[in-house]
Amino acid sequence: MGDVLGWTVVLPVKPWSLAKARLLVPDSVRPLLARAFALDVLDALRRSPDVGHVVIVTAEGGLRSEARHDTTVLVDRPLVTVDPLNAAILIGRAWALTRRQCQPIVVVPSDVACLTPEALANVFAEAAGRRGIVVDAAGVGTAMLLAPRPAQLLPAYGPGSAEAHRLLGYVEVARHERRARLDVDTLSDLSEARRLGLGARASETEPRTFHLDSV
Repeated sequence: MGDVLGWTVVLPVKPWSLAKARLLVPDSVRPLLARAFALDVLDALRRSPDVGHVVIVTAEGGLRSEARHDTTVLVDRPLVTVDPLNAAILIGRAWALTRRQCQPIVVVPSDVACLTPEALANVFAEAAGRRGIVVDAAGVGTAMLLAPRPAQLLPAYGPGSAEAHRLLGYVEVARHERRARLDVDTLSDLSEARRLGLGARASETEPRTFHLDSV
């Protein structure tokens, strides 16, 4: 990570046992891939010189071990709400409001499995002080959400969230940055992610647990 004045990243993470329900792989494989994706994303964030602090919001207790000087782990239970993803983001936003209220903030999903520091730098450069949205690869949802300050981060994740965020004044950025847009939900997504280049843990996990040559 870079300067402490860099971006605050809110990283919502589902418990491994509940994640990637749409990914049609064996039940024993799904949590392994979900964990690998999340840890690869975290690694990309930590290697980014633009990131100052990562806030993981999760009900997955196993992530407590990832806490360190530049990473805060908030083990909470946003899943008990009717809107768990936005609830998790607001928990991270509340943390940033009291500790990093003057720093830019971004929501990064834990399944953008091809994310690199270079792709992240392109996203940050295009946002350039604006409230920005990185639309997901499908073109209708939201991958990343960015704001110059935590107080300006107003999440509206859910079905059709790309349009919902546009109506809230977010400007689309990084339209051509596929690594920032591709959240892996389906086998088709996983196949594309493999072609683009998965992170180290996912690359180790998928051949050992599931043969993707048939995808």
